Amino acid sequence: MPISRQGEHIFNALGDLVQELLPMLRGGIDPQAAAASQQAAQAAIRRLELDSLTFITQRNHPVFRSGPLGDPANASRYAHLASSTRLAVAEVISGAPSPHTRGYSRLNRLYDDLGHHTIDRIAQQAVRRSVPAKAVREFDAWYATTGQQMRGLYGGLRDTALAVNRTRLR
Repeated sequence: MPISRQGEHIFNALGDLVQELLPMLRGGIDPQAAAASQQAAQAAIRRLELDSLTFITQRNHPVFRSGPLGDPANASRYAHLASSTRLAVAEVISGAPSPHTRGYSRLNRLYDDLGHHTIDRIAQQAVRRSVPAKAVREFDAWYATTGQQMRGLYGGLRDTALAVNRTRLR
């Protein structure tokens, strides 16, 4: 497998993708929905926005964020995740039953395989090998925490899309 030699991020920019989707989610709330339903969707969007900012901060560790090597296929895997996620969120919040089901299923499939699409294992291994021995434990803790936050963020995106969809149910 060829190895990219540019600086490679270990975790892709999922927080930025979520930030990009926030206007779509906000715009998907049905203004005719019950107040409680609208409030639940708005609260979910606020939580998602905060979680995305937390993830962005965590991901952007000044030392651990990227490595000297990476998997060139990672960019195309993440591009697939990003475009599929955009489409799936639009389908979930559409208010139409068939697209909603298709989008929700797609989000769940992507969530199940999130690490494959968003983590560059070659960059992760390169950084782990390059940090001083005394920093390996700190790197491992950062990697585990960032991975958990990433999964939580994507799950939160899915749940927020559902909350927005509920404003469209009559």
